[in-house]
Amino acid sequence: MAAIDFVFDRLLNPWCLVPVASPVVMPLRVIPKHSDIVSACAAGSVYEAKRLFANGRASPYDVTPDNLSLLYYAIESGSAAMVELLVKQGSDVSQVFSLNQTTPLQWAMYCRRLDICRILLMCGARIDHVSVFGWTALVYLFEDIRAGPGVRHNLRAMDFLGMLDHDRDVLDLHLCDVKGEDALQHACRASTGDTLQWLFRYGSTLDRYGEDSWQAEENPMRLAIITGNMSALQVLLPHYPENIDAEDEHGYTMLDYAARRGHRDMIRHLLELGAEEETLPEYDFEHTFPVADVDADEEVEWTKDSYLTYLSVLEEKNIIVIRHEEEGSKRYVDIYWDANEDFGEFNVED
Repeated sequence: MAAIDFVFDRLLNPWCLVPVASPVVMPLRVIPKHSDIVSACAAGSVYEAKRLFANGRASPYDVTPDNLSLLYYAIESGSAAMVELLVKQGSDVSQVFSLNQTTPLQWAMYCRRLDICRILLMCGARIDHVSVFGWTALVYLFEDIRAGPGVRHNLRAMDFLGMLDHDRDVLDLHLCDVKGEDALQHACRASTGDTLQWLFRYGSTLDRYGEDSWQAEENPMRLAIITGNMSALQVLLPHYPENIDAEDEHGYTMLDYAARRGHRDMIRHLLELGAEEETLPEYDFEHTFPVADVDADEEVEWTKDSYLTYLSVLEEKNIIVIRHEEEGSKRYVDIYWDANEDFGEFNVED
């Protein structure tokens, strides 16, 4: 197909991995998505890519009609050798691609390509670029990787953060994306506690969440509780010295949320810290859910599984005693608290 030229600044010498000071204007060339060079980069076939470059059948400035660069495919393939080849040929390590205006470094972070991230940073890749989502490379690192193509699940965010230490002055940790969320909020959903400690060490604070503490819907503590991120909870708790039984505007405590979400380890931890036990609702025999929460918001609605999980932790901690009785096809459970007072009962269809 005919070439469509765009103009961009090429920041790298095409024959080495060291960025040069003077920009050189070069054209981008649009090629079919199934071109030989795209296939070679997607497969990590360095030999084939070299052959195509040598024959003049490929250019480091090639992009697909979807504005996906050769670096995009090389990074997705996980081939560090292919990335090095493209950089030597002249590919710009900061050239954005796709409608989301994503940089190679952001894509490498999302795909968990540690060796490729090192190459890109060594070549001067920008870490402060903001994509259409309002995300820097740091936020891409905190995103849930289960949906990512070809990602490596055995690498943690902390495996990457050490590479950014010398660039931390240009990391805007308080930058909010299009949803109004900053890096700390993203990290609280899926990243580990050591990641949060890294963020606090380099400038993240809880100041912008005001005096409402964990109760505000956008607060990192609340996000950690809702998602069951136990590691994040343990790091955040020392930042909230107030009563652990403090209620939000709906009258729910940290333990209330953890119990209703069925987060066993979190329930156990909060109880060990002295949180007051959740008052169990009556159980609806016909529909098998607590009648008190029929119209509750999804975040605080009991389910059968979360209810039974909470009961099992209470029993484990010797807070309640459960006695089982059967009548026909139904199994009844009587719940006794410390004072041996019969508090309530529920049933489960066999």
